[in-house]
Amino acid sequence: MTTIAKQSPPGIITGAAGYAHAGAWILGLAAAWDAASGIGDTHTDIAAAYVDRPAQAVPQALLVHGVAAACLAVVGSGVLSRARRSGSLTACVAGWAGIVVAALACVQLALELVAILGADPSSSRGGGALFETVLRTDGAKMLTLAMFAAATCTASRRDALLRLWEVVSGWALGAALSPRP
Repeated sequence: MTTIAKQSPPGIITGAAGYAHAGAWILGLAAAWDAASGIGDTHTDIAAAYVDRPAQAVPQALLVHGVAAACLAVVGSGVLSRARRSGSLTACVAGWAGIVVAALACVQLALELVAILGADPSSSRGGGALFETVLRTDGAKMLTLAMFAAATCTASRRDALLRLWEVVSGWALGAALSPRP
């Protein structure tokens, strides 16, 4: 039987960090809406975008990868702490997945800041190669985030970690981020 939290779920800080993650991610995307490089851009185009718009690219990286990573680390640690108390293997998997997502976001932050601050449009590789690495890391992060969402929703069936609308949103997130055949 599914148990859904009727009141605030335990861990106000964990819940607030989850919402802060979403907020930081949305603000980060908004900060560089027209400045972000596209997947089909050449390495020179990517470096030029970084050189032309560092005032947008740096805050975007800090919000999307930095603040979001810190928030996900708090959420993952909170779920892991709950797993230890309840003995839930699924919650343990969810907690560790959240921590791995945070670690991957930190790697993205470091790579993107190096790419932005060291961008040289006259270089044939430079920032473009780092941007490609950021995108590949993002793929792994999104897959792990889908696993985190699914495992947290599954653990919530037993431990009442989430409210009903959060469970529905979590399953939708997991489905949206999962790879398609």
